[in-house]
Amino acid sequence: MCHWVSLFCSFLLFALPPTGFADTVADQLPKMVGKSAKELEKEHGATLKFLTKATDGSFLDPLPVPWHVWKLDTPETRYVVFSGQTIVIIPGYSSASILLVSESGEEIGSWKFLTGWRINIQSASTSYDHKLEAQIITVSTARAINGRDVAKQYFALVDDKLYFIRMEDSHGKLIRNHYLYSNHTLGGDLPVSDLTAWSAMLESRKLPLRLAALTYLSGEHINPDKPGADMPSERVEGARLARAFRAADSTKRHITDYRKSDNAWLKEAADLAATPLDESH
Repeated sequence: MCHWVSLFCSFLLFALPPTGFADTVADQLPKMVGKSAKELEKEHGATLKFLTKATDGSFLDPLPVPWHVWKLDTPETRYVVFSGQTIVIIPGYSSASILLVSESGEEIGSWKFLTGWRINIQSASTSYDHKLEAQIITVSTARAINGRDVAKQYFALVDDKLYFIRMEDSHGKLIRNHYLYSNHTLGGDLPVSDLTAWSAMLESRKLPLRLAALTYLSGEHINPDKPGADMPSERVEGARLARAFRAADSTKRHITDYRKSDNAWLKEAADLAATPLDESH
């Protein structure tokens, strides 16, 4: 009997909001904005752990911890909890998560992603980009020992969804994402999973969706005819989808049009997508 009572109490501690707080989650969110990671942990740690559904993780695979809470200037009030985790051991990876919540503290969206293999996350910031008409989250990173030169990773929030739209090296040059192996892939899970949806993103009136589609198109994919068997890699179905997306007449037409764009990011992304890497992997 005592055993079951103990288990029930443990469940309540994890599943229910922290007690002993006069303020609700909704009341605390505005107070979190602008505070440092140390202040967030000290003053709101229990609430944030409940909000992010965080567990303890493990020594070699710890979970990202809250670094920032941002309030977005949107028609309906939104808050973003950005969490980061630096590299623990080399070789290894850094990671981050983004939690989008409403004014009442209800979860709207949650995304977790690697920020690089042998690449360390350093900081994160957000701002509204008037040219892209979207809230942009910029993740700054730096290569560790034998790591790839990835200095900036850009995400866009559009209609309460997160899109990976661009990555740059330390010279500000647009670079390709690697979809060959999961530990080298940046940006997290793909936003869509079929050709129709990718094509719709590429021709969307919203620039961040176009950029996300072009990021996928320009990325390095495996050759679906010669999939590697030596280590975990991109799924063959995914590589076939990328090939079909590249080969579609509508894709080629849009890339040609976007290479003439006045928007620098769209033009650069289209130029890179127009010259895909050879499928020799």
